[in-house]
Amino acid sequence: MRSFGIHNHSLVLYCFSDITKVIQSCIVGPVELICCLIVSCRR
Repeated sequence: MRSFGIHNHSLVLYCFSDITKVIQSCIVGPVELICCLIVSCRR
């Protein structure tokens, strides 16, 4: 899980930057969905 955060660090930052884009990304694909779940946990 820690390695995931490192490799997708920019993706996580992108998700944190705009919550609306996160919600849209949840519909786009599994990778974005994982990111969305991370953001949801952080809320």
